[in-house]
Amino acid sequence: MNLLSIARPYAKAAFEYAAEKNTIAAWHEILQLAANVIKQAEVKQLFYDPSISEKELWEIFVKILAIKDKSISNFFRLLIDYHRLPVIPFILSEFIKHKENYDKALKVEIISALELTAAQQQKITKALEKRYQKNILLSHKIDQTLLGGAIIKSDDLVIDGSIFGRLSKLREYLKGDQQL
Repeated sequence: MNLLSIARPYAKAAFEYAAEKNTIAAWHEILQLAANVIKQAEVKQLFYDPSISEKELWEIFVKILAIKDKSISNFFRLLIDYHRLPVIPFILSEFIKHKENYDKALKVEIISALELTAAQQQKITKALEKRYQKNILLSHKIDQTLLGGAIIKSDDLVIDGSIFGRLSKLREYLKGDQQL
């Protein structure tokens, strides 16, 4: 069984509980912190140290993460008891997916030849929110090979408004393979 398959039920349970208790932000924050902490080599060694009991490992995590919420503390205790600490980054990833769905957010990546101004990003975000009736989480990358324009990607949606994309279409049209 892969780590993502193991993580899904934990993430779902954590998210449903957090949504019910209106503590999504707190859970998200602590899962992000935990995912960063367990990447540390010194912490990874603790997972496999036979001289440290599960209870001691749990106490260490509660201190490192400064966990004050009993339900979050119990969640980490469960992960430790079932040797699931290495799964935390995957739990975080799945938790974020649940959160985005809950927020009716759509993750959109825009790739442009040049840096977009905040105003341009806001204009694109508003247009996409109007079109899809969802909150838009916009990320931006620069790819100078596009020459100009932009590509907008989200899940299976791709809107290619780049000069490179238009030239590629023109090339295909001239070959007789496609219509403009």
